[in-house]
Amino acid sequence: MGNEKTPDPAWANLLIGELVIRALRSLGVKHFVVSPGSRSSPLIMAFEEVEEDGFSIVLDERSAAFQALGRIKATGNPVGLICTSGTAGAHYYPAVIEARESGLPLIVLTADRPPELRHCHAGQTIDQLKLFGSYPVFYAEMPIPVMNKLLFRQVREICRSAVEAAMGSPGGPVHLNCPFREPFFPIAGEKPALDYSLLDGLKPVLSEVSESGTVPKLPERTLILAGPRPGLDSSDEVEAVLALSQKRGWPILADASNPLRHHPQFPEAVVVHYDRISRDPELWNKLAPEAVVMWGEPPTSKILRQQLMDSDVTGYLVSDGKRTMNPFHGRIEWVGSSMVNFVEKCSSTAGNYVNSWIETDRSMESDLQIKLKEPHSLFEGDIHRMLGRALPNSAPVFYASSLAIRDAEWFMPANGKRFRPFSQRGANGIDGTLSLARGVASGLKSPLWLVTGDLTFLHDGNGLLGAADDDTGLFVILVNNNGGGIFELLPVAQRCQKFEELYATPQNVDLSQLVAAHGGRHQVCEDVNSLENAIRSWDGEGLVVAEIRVERKLSKELHKQHLVMKD
Repeated sequence: MGNEKTPDPAWANLLIGELVIRALRSLGVKHFVVSPGSRSSPLIMAFEEVEEDGFSIVLDERSAAFQALGRIKATGNPVGLICTSGTAGAHYYPAVIEARESGLPLIVLTADRPPELRHCHAGQTIDQLKLFGSYPVFYAEMPIPVMNKLLFRQVREICRSAVEAAMGSPGGPVHLNCPFREPFFPIAGEKPALDYSLLDGLKPVLSEVSESGTVPKLPERTLILAGPRPGLDSSDEVEAVLALSQKRGWPILADASNPLRHHPQFPEAVVVHYDRISRDPELWNKLAPEAVVMWGEPPTSKILRQQLMDSDVTGYLVSDGKRTMNPFHGRIEWVGSSMVNFVEKCSSTAGNYVNSWIETDRSMESDLQIKLKEPHSLFEGDIHRMLGRALPNSAPVFYASSLAIRDAEWFMPANGKRFRPFSQRGANGIDGTLSLARGVASGLKSPLWLVTGDLTFLHDGNGLLGAADDDTGLFVILVNNNGGGIFELLPVAQRCQKFEELYATPQNVDLSQLVAAHGGRHQVCEDVNSLENAIRSWDGEGLVVAEIRVERKLSKELHKQHLVMKD
């Protein structure tokens, strides 16, 4: 490694860059998503010294950040992000927020100018200190690289602290700001060797499992709320939720983006029409719970949350993310991050509460099947019903935020096909949806289906860059209702005279040309049957966008009819 006598101190930049990458890899950060830039050269050039695989190049920083999040969702492992100085890092902000709200271990490395170039309008220089505010669970600025053994040890320990914080309970994003002075490396001469003994003792950091010590005791009328999950769960955790339900006789209200809706044992306890039940005052009063067990995020249903808010419900939260997930302001106590451990501690009395919910749920399913067989215009509910039968077993499927995930919750039938559902429910935004889906596919090393609306698709147009060349295919089911369909279901649709201009915001884009520009295949499906045929015939390769068009105003009326919604 050398010391202060090294002929050219500029080598310290490359040595520190290599140490950061090697230390993070030893600590479990096996993949990095890199957006090229000059100031980050000491970090990027480390990949010439480290293994050739383990990184991907994404030009757009916002897209890069969401691809990294997708990999984390798919693997559960921390992923690194590298960008240059200036506003490049600011494009990470939405993904950093999502990572914090979902508890995902995102390792952000922003290159920066040294202190003497700050606050003087030097080029590509902004204030990057604590750039992401309070959202990272850990922040540090790396020291300016010099050839000093103690400094190298400091860098190593900052890396260790960062990954430990990212994988903690609750975990989340971390931010390491990395200033470098020019020249980033000498043009001539041989680079000194890094002292690899610095890496001795570093090992992958495992996710922290934490407990509260509380011994749960709950009444017979308890609901298990199985909402969207931040990523793939271990089979032990999923089976533990089922075991809790079977042992206590508690119904499981399973969101479409929760694996339990697609579990082979679903007929025994899984309820899917809880939103419709929540909309019916008579049914809700009959079935209302005295307590709840929340497995992470509560279901997407707004009306269910409102009912629980009105009742000041009591219960427990099992989550390895935020410990404040309590949108209905009930008397909810966090009891640890492991459902397996929760089931072992739970001492509640068993009952038959589940039977009343299941009976009502199955009756609603039968009624819905009958109504949907009646002649009607195509709407999103038809598409999600079809997906339940058309997608292959164990299919990874990503539901975009806004209307897609709500339609999945309302209309995706329970099934035993073990779908692996993904969503973005930390901050519930539509940012980076295409990029996030690509990251999930890459992390799974498996083709993936994305269900999205037209505005969400267009919002992440840069997410198409390079998608056709990915090793894993992406099939986009693009429900084009020519605008923001979710707003049609909100009160503003009845109140705002300039609704189309201010809220629906239709975008008349030729999607076939947009997809073709990125090397993808685009097709228009005239009906549900043609879309089903396209899904079943996909070979799992490349970028495919199957567009199916829905008349937004008619769709609104069908939603109201099938959900018993009121203006």
